[in-house]
Amino acid sequence: MAAEHPGTHAVHPGHGDVDAAVALLEETSRTLGRAGDTLAEAVSAYRAAQLAPGSTQAGREERFEAVVAALYRLMLQRECAGARTGNLDAIARAYDVPAAALARI
Repeated sequence: MAAEHPGTHAVHPGHGDVDAAVALLEETSRTLGRAGDTLAEAVSAYRAAQLAPGSTQAGREERFEAVVAALYRLMLQRECAGARTGNLDAIARAYDVPAAALARI
């Protein structure tokens, strides 16, 4: 009987390489998910600031910079995970990234 690992998969004696690979994939998935969530939140805050009647130019610029930073982090995370071809296009489509932020990368 396999012992349960604190992660989401069972640890099988003698299968350390497989267990390590699964753990690495799980962590990569969580990291990409967090980076994607951060970008989605930044885009949402930026778009809300664009529409808010009382928003200041400085506030809109701060939110824009947050979008650019989150976009860059997600792009790097995806590249580290092996997604190198069409990376920026895929992110732009999935997260409705403003064109101005894409131009900054």
